[in-house]
Amino acid sequence: MGGGDGIRFADLAELDPARDGSCGGKAAGLARLRGAGGRIPGGFAVEATTRSPASWSGRDREEFIRRSLRMLERGPVAVRSSALVEDASDRSYAGLFESGLDLADVESVLAAAGRTIASGASERVRAYAATDAPLPVGLVVQSMVAARAAGVAFTRDPGGRDGAIVIEAVRGAGEALVSGHAQPDRWRLYRSGLGGWEARREAGPGIAGAAAAR
Repeated sequence: MGGGDGIRFADLAELDPARDGSCGGKAAGLARLRGAGGRIPGGFAVEATTRSPASWSGRDREEFIRRSLRMLERGPVAVRSSALVEDASDRSYAGLFESGLDLADVESVLAAAGRTIASGASERVRAYAATDAPLPVGLVVQSMVAARAAGVAFTRDPGGRDGAIVIEAVRGAGEALVSGHAQPDRWRLYRSGLGGWEARREAGPGIAGAAAAR
């Protein structure tokens, strides 16, 4: 991990969530997923802060720009929130922080970074966190994936009905799902008696399922 004289940066491939949680919950979760053999888009993480990139030191801004430009050479990127309290065991903050998708130039990346960090002071975030203070928000900058379908997996049923894994998905990128703008397909996954998995489609228009099947 390295960077400027104030803000810390780390490649996702090098981040160790067991030793450094300063880049927030989402960055740590992605690092754990990668360590378990999962495939994640390449990118880098930025230490959680309440300060906009406009107020960073010149050295820190230059480091952020350098890393972003290197990624933009490979195609559009996404700027995602990674607050210290995000994706925790007791609260998820799903859909509450801002993010930026399909960003094709460094000016757009900087602007999205500023909006994402500023969202830690939004009314909805402070209400959910039950605090008047802005929350420090880290950043995850990743290469965009042209998804046919995307969604969210709950390893425990959020409704508490039973022990199923619940998956919700929509066609294309997952932003429409987490922002509440699209009706998802929903599946419940159960362990079968033979040690495999049994999937039961529970609800939805069938759009995501058709997209995933192609």
